[in-house]
Amino acid sequence: MSKIKQRFRILISYKGLKYYGWQRQTNLPTIQGTMEAALKKIFQKDIPVIGAGRTDTGAHALGQTAHFDLSVLPKFCLQKALNSFLLPKDICVRQVWKAPSHFHALHSAIGKHYMYFILNRPFLCVFRRGQIYWHPYQMDINLLQKISQTISGRHDFKSFQNAGTSVKSTIRTITSAHWKREKKQVWIFEIQGKGFLKQMIRNIVGTQLALLKEKEPLKKWNDIFHSKDRKTASTTAPALGLYLYKVSYPPELDKECQKFYAGPACADLV
Repeated sequence: MSKIKQRFRILISYKGLKYYGWQRQTNLPTIQGTMEAALKKIFQKDIPVIGAGRTDTGAHALGQTAHFDLSVLPKFCLQKALNSFLLPKDICVRQVWKAPSHFHALHSAIGKHYMYFILNRPFLCVFRRGQIYWHPYQMDINLLQKISQTISGRHDFKSFQNAGTSVKSTIRTITSAHWKREKKQVWIFEIQGKGFLKQMIRNIVGTQLALLKEKEPLKKWNDIFHSKDRKTASTTAPALGLYLYKVSYPPELDKECQKFYAGPACADLV
């Protein structure tokens, strides 16, 4: 008879520059693969880790959520143990919960919040290379806000779908999309929704930045949006500026998750 398993929910932050995205790949470093390797060192067996979503190669996370099952309840701080085996130190488990068996990091999620960071000044920052997109050209916050206002709602985002990716539907619901400035030189594009197409956010950002050079950017944007043709949009913005900020779950499900051997809060490494 198989042992009853306990599901664990974890909150992770990571720098994705050295990794080929979330999903495990043969002979390539990934976040999922690194997490599973750490669990194997602790428990001496393969333990699959399921993430809330796949982040792109080189993209980062401030609040990725994942889950895994254990047949034995650890009598030690699982957060501390995992972090001690996550090398190099660019992945951090920020929190661990005991979760009900019906919690699923991917399927239970009701929303995702992404942020895209841009450094807008004539010279780059050597200390944040790989963690922010350097864009030295003039930006117009009012124009970018007007463009972003058209994104919220339920729309067909086929124009911003990654080329060659096959999905059943390119229609997605976006609950919020806007720009803001931080410390004058840092611009942030924030977008929230139930789900996104592969590279959709980076394609939207890249297209918006390109349109700043156009004579009629709003008209051009609307033409691109309604064309449902990826070829009409512009270059994909680099992954290094993209962060998965937060994954949301139903409040009642959050309440069913109990902190497990809570250790000191792990500072974000990004």
